[in-house]
Amino acid sequence: MHLCEAIGLHEEVTIKKMASMAGAAVLGHSADRLRRIFWVSWAGHNILSYEYDLSSVGYRTVTCQPIISVPGSVADQFVQLAHIIPSPNAALTYNTQPSSPKQELYYRLKALNEFKVTHPFLVVTKADLAFCFYRRLYQLKTQIPDEIIKLVIDSGNAAVEAAKKQADQGHLFWNAIGSVFQYCCILLAIDTPVAFPHIDGAFKGLEHLVKAADTGLTREALSMARHLLGLTMTKKRTELAQLEAVEGGYEFGQTPPTCQANPAMPDMSWEIDWDQFFIEPYLSMLGPDLPL
Repeated sequence: MHLCEAIGLHEEVTIKKMASMAGAAVLGHSADRLRRIFWVSWAGHNILSYEYDLSSVGYRTVTCQPIISVPGSVADQFVQLAHIIPSPNAALTYNTQPSSPKQELYYRLKALNEFKVTHPFLVVTKADLAFCFYRRLYQLKTQIPDEIIKLVIDSGNAAVEAAKKQADQGHLFWNAIGSVFQYCCILLAIDTPVAFPHIDGAFKGLEHLVKAADTGLTREALSMARHLLGLTMTKKRTELAQLEAVEGGYEFGQTPPTCQANPAMPDMSWEIDWDQFFIEPYLSMLGPDLPL
């Protein structure tokens, strides 16, 4: 990015001057290509900086014109993805200004979800950004709505399939394995029944990628993911043991007596709104007309 600044690729006047120089056409220095060099460099720099929580290079002003969409190229979509993250010179705007960092991350995740892509590299990149937003929400120690969790999981599932497709085609971009590894970790961090059904597919996807690119680093990623899964299982077994200890300590009513159904009591099942029950215990669950 400093090299782009030194050359002046962020300024449209410089690009036009370079493209009009003698021999520029022979070298392939057309205005369109120079704009692509700048914007793709800008997008990659800002995405990697945001993912690793590093500061990115910013310019006072950028007059370089946007990339023109052409068949067979996804450069313009890659740049549009980068505009969704908070970075210098990004173009994302809101209809309503967010009132907190949490709400801003919600806005960005929803904007990311609305941006539709099909190329495997872009699908994986999109998931990378979704994971970046989730990690920052997680660090805020705040309750994350199910709607937002679903967006993250949907992006992760799409990334697993896209990364496997990349591996099968021999196109292992830098984020193919990293995104699936992150997804495994995030599913374990979500730690709810909503996430658990997707863990198996994510781990199988990671194993598929490690077989396709069998290196020390990829094997280490798989080993770490399995270690985290083992820690989660240990935690769950401990929690289950604590519940079983309560059940094993029953002293009254071990064998429930056979009794007639009370018509005043509603037919209860596991489909209870537990959140409502804990807010208004007894009354909301059993009904307001039940005589106590």
